[in-house]
Amino acid sequence: MFENDRVRLVFLLVLLAGVLVVRFEHVFEPGDEATAGPTCPSVEVPPVVAAEPERLAGFEADLERAISTWAARMPEKSKPLVYERGVVTGAAAWTDMEPGTGGVPTSGTPFAGFEMRWWTWTWGWNDVVADVFLFEDASAAAQYVGLASSTECRRNTMQEAASAPPGARYLEWSNPFDFAQQDVFLRRGSRVYRVSVVQPGVGSKTSKARREAGFRLVGEIACGLPKSGCAPSPPDSIDAGVA
Repeated sequence: MFENDRVRLVFLLVLLAGVLVVRFEHVFEPGDEATAGPTCPSVEVPPVVAAEPERLAGFEADLERAISTWAARMPEKSKPLVYERGVVTGAAAWTDMEPGTGGVPTSGTPFAGFEMRWWTWTWGWNDVVADVFLFEDASAAAQYVGLASSTECRRNTMQEAASAPPGARYLEWSNPFDFAQQDVFLRRGSRVYRVSVVQPGVGSKTSKARREAGFRLVGEIACGLPKSGCAPSPPDSIDAGVA
């Protein structure tokens, strides 16, 4: 009887593990539009509009230009390596939904949200993300920034006004994979840009030095975005010696 109980326990544990894996894969499946929780955010988030593929191709070019402008001031080993690009929705600011590798759709009217992801080197390999979200108007875009840059519905979080670009907001939080992440949100008209970084070797919390370095990195990349309003930065502004 004892042996039967052991077999039954092992079977139940295996079954539970399978359920958890399936559930994890659903929550973080590329393209998933779920928010961070059933009541998070507590008010409705303005949706991105639909757009022609040509519009998304322009977004992709804006993001590529921003990362290239930043990389041009860095040592050769800092050159970004893109590993994902594709369509996302505004939920990405909470779910960390992945864009996949589909790139710009060739037809239809997809969601007007586009994301690219790179590996970049500064004080180690950083996971850098940049998004463009297009909303119905400037008012909806401003509401989105207010919600997306809020500390509501997040863990280990803080926010502050960004030092650059002008009018942007910094946010630090533990992302759905439990890594400390630094974001900068920038609104220009009905567009919202987000640049994010997860630094090497971080856990769910990070040091003040790492936080400031992360904010500086995403801010400098965001300064390459259209109408950022940033002053020119010196070529050695990224601190490559952060521990």
